[in-house]
Amino acid sequence: MVPVLTRIRGLPNLGAMTETVSHIENKRRGRYTVTVTDTAGTSIQRSYYIGYKQHYTWLWGVVENATDNGLTRTTAGTGWGQGANSYNVLPANTDGFLEWVVKDDGSYYIAGFGAKPSGTDFSDFRNGFTINGVNARSGFYEGANSISGTSAQPGDVFRISREGSNVVYYRNGTSIRTIASNATLDFYIKVVVNLRRIASYRFFF
Repeated sequence: MVPVLTRIRGLPNLGAMTETVSHIENKRRGRYTVTVTDTAGTSIQRSYYIGYKQHYTWLWGVVENATDNGLTRTTAGTGWGQGANSYNVLPANTDGFLEWVVKDDGSYYIAGFGAKPSGTDFSDFRNGFTINGVNARSGFYEGANSISGTSAQPGDVFRISREGSNVVYYRNGTSIRTIASNATLDFYIKVVVNLRRIASYRFFF
């Protein structure tokens, strides 16, 4: 298969460019549209953002994946309380988002915005996206509230985004939930892992 990479948004004054490549690497931060076409001429197109690599602090019961900057749980069994906080912070009055692709590995985790720069429990999220690969479902954690979401299939792109005074949740570019939020607060990037791992994810603002 030959992916066609089109840059449609990036850093200021870079403009647009199109490449036909067999793999994608060494790209600057920004939004890209990728078209993958097979030998029969069938194609699929998705948009992705390349953002900031995570730099972790407060790792608890997890290790950083050597290959993809994600996290893998090291303790046996299941349950919350294992995860990490990132040094990356979404500053007050700043729009930005966290985005990742669901992998086909039966993992169960929450990723999103924390209320403080520490803690690795589900209750430490101000706004979190739950991905349950065991039953292929997503959901939302907002403080102590757990809210049912939609399906979560391998290859789906999930994003949690602060947009002005709202937090918006996306699946494959479509908004599936919007909730009012206090734009004057810092948001701390946070992940907790109930089962197995979370693969690579990126932060963009």
